[in-house]
Amino acid sequence: MKKSNIILSALVLASGCFVGCTDDAENFGGDGRLFLNTTVSSDIKVVSRASADELNENVIIFISGEKGLLHKFKGLNQYPVEGVALAGGSYVVEAWAGDSVSASWDARYYKGREAFAITGADVNINLQCKVANVLAQVKYGSNIGEALKDYTMTVSHSRGSLTFEGRDERIGSFMMPSTSTGLHWKLEGKDLSGKPYVKEGDIENVQPAHLYNLNIGYTPAESDNGGGYLTVEIDETEILINTVVTIVAPPKIQGYGFDITKPVTAEPGEVGKKSVYVSAAAELTSVIIEYDDLNTLLGLGDPTATDIDLLRMDENLKPMLQEKGLVFTHEYDAENDASTMKISFEERLTNTLVDGVHNFTIKASIMDGETEKTSSAVLTLNLSGDPVTTIQVDPTDVWATHTILTGRINKPETTGVALRYREAGSTEWTSAEIAVSGNEVTAELTGLKPATRYEYSVISDGFEPQTSFYFTTESALQLPNSSFELWFEDSSEKNVVIPAENAGSIYWDSGNHGSITMGKNITVNSDEYKHSGNYSAKLSSQFVGIGTIGRFAAGNIFTGRYLATDGMDGILGWGRPFNSRPKALKGYVKYIPATVNYESSDVSAIKKGDMDQGIIYVALLDNSLTNANSSKIDASLPKDWPVIVKTKKADRTLFNSNDKNVIAYGEMVFTSATAGDMIEIRIPLDYVTTTKIPANVMVVCSASKYGDYFVGGPSVMYIDDLEFEY
Repeated sequence: MKKSNIILSALVLASGCFVGCTDDAENFGGDGRLFLNTTVSSDIKVVSRASADELNENVIIFISGEKGLLHKFKGLNQYPVEGVALAGGSYVVEAWAGDSVSASWDARYYKGREAFAITGADVNINLQCKVANVLAQVKYGSNIGEALKDYTMTVSHSRGSLTFEGRDERIGSFMMPSTSTGLHWKLEGKDLSGKPYVKEGDIENVQPAHLYNLNIGYTPAESDNGGGYLTVEIDETEILINTVVTIVAPPKIQGYGFDITKPVTAEPGEVGKKSVYVSAAAELTSVIIEYDDLNTLLGLGDPTATDIDLLRMDENLKPMLQEKGLVFTHEYDAENDASTMKISFEERLTNTLVDGVHNFTIKASIMDGETEKTSSAVLTLNLSGDPVTTIQVDPTDVWATHTILTGRINKPETTGVALRYREAGSTEWTSAEIAVSGNEVTAELTGLKPATRYEYSVISDGFEPQTSFYFTTESALQLPNSSFELWFEDSSEKNVVIPAENAGSIYWDSGNHGSITMGKNITVNSDEYKHSGNYSAKLSSQFVGIGTIGRFAAGNIFTGRYLATDGMDGILGWGRPFNSRPKALKGYVKYIPATVNYESSDVSAIKKGDMDQGIIYVALLDNSLTNANSSKIDASLPKDWPVIVKTKKADRTLFNSNDKNVIAYGEMVFTSATAGDMIEIRIPLDYVTTTKIPANVMVVCSASKYGDYFVGGPSVMYIDDLEFEY
């Protein structure tokens, strides 16, 4: 039996340039280009805007040839607008999206694969990513209560299981291990007399993208003696496509033959022609050019005019703009839903610009449903008659101890080019070692002082600029109390131990606020192992409770606050203000792992009997905050945090290193005991982007890596002297 029960979410990867270019056509190389559209099908409901955007950002695309992997792109925006150049031959393109979890209520995983050939022409592929999960749902007949009570259905394979309690009609997702070809089901309950009832069986040779409905029915006996029988019927439903939600990337704006993010420096009258390409995987609705003196430059006859929309302006203006030197062509390919525009600032326009800095802002927009998506870029023309020009460094290129400075050689005959710098206010200059590429001069400065203002300029024989340029290095911030010397017991909360001097200076916190309800502090100060000072932080994973009532708790410490206890679960706020960019986190650790004696069907990576693992991870985050949205949090505590963690299974929210607000991330996993006393560790930070300055930092240490799922054993971790390296 097959039923249509699918929603499609389309992640559209930008199509290529359809504008014909003759005088300055781009040489993409190879024998053809691959333009790719991907669609991701979801089986349960219309994918929300947030979910679709997340798939958009996290979809992984692979292009392989006969000799293996050639290209890998993570995220829709990473796939080149101009397509991927490939030589003639046979290829395979694959796309993966979502979360690959052994058994889950909400995680879905999607895969797509298609073989293709490049034979001297461009190839357009619409790659459909289908559900890779096996899906299961349980439905009971209306009269089931005449036979069973307190009933549950557990569906499982060798690495995970889900339990449907009562009339739970959620759809469960299973990623099948290579060793399993079927699902096992087990129906448990009590008959009306209270006697246990168990019935179980197997669904063999299950297939991805299929939904298996377990229909439990009860048929009463026809005689007056009572009784009857239960049936379990498996209804296999193939996943089909029904509805489409389209998510598209904003337009892309790029310069031809130059990087539009960097200024173009030249003498007045010698800029030449500059062309800009705008492309989008949708119909462009507006392309606006902004320039402070636009009226004078283009002769618009409106003294107040500072911008013009090339798509919405009066058609009579186009010949006049072409005469002035602003030439553009626009094409929309309805079949592939792709737009391109080429904008050329011709010599007859750029040669009229006088000495100074000229900024042309280009804004391009599309409509994504009812949402307008806009991209912008600035074409900066820095005109000067000087032999060399100093370029102002972008603040995001200035770190605590290093930066890269640039300048421009305006005249080929210039000699003695040098870049000099000094601390602001100093009288002595230092000459930097420079590299010259074409007419660009660069110098990498290292060993700078943090939080220091510097002056610099590019000079040449017989020329020194009248004004200097400046930059200020970032501060080399450290974490307060990162040697864990300060601790206090809060008598107002059952003497919970907190890593701070007092209640008004809490920077680090732990799960003690939850464990203290059972009379235990799982994280304390210790002098057993330490690197310096009097104490280290001792993180002890353990069962917290009385008898069998309680739960396994991982020893942990983190930057932030423990916000509330929800039953036997925690609500945590992670992150603290921080606006520096270190290279790594260093510290000293002793780790003593134990055998795992608490496991969960939610975690397949580690089972009872395995050796526990510890973890330390650090993330630099942007300024976005999330509300904890819980009435259980005391009014004295803030509810908005960079990261919210909730461990309750029904409301579980955990940190993901691929989250949108992550600027840099690093981690160290401890898979065995450390030797001797404390050892030095170093966790390098991997920057997702270097164009953003962090606003927050998050450091988390746990004696049991999977403690968020209450998985682990009685392991112990000692931590001391955490320090950022710059």
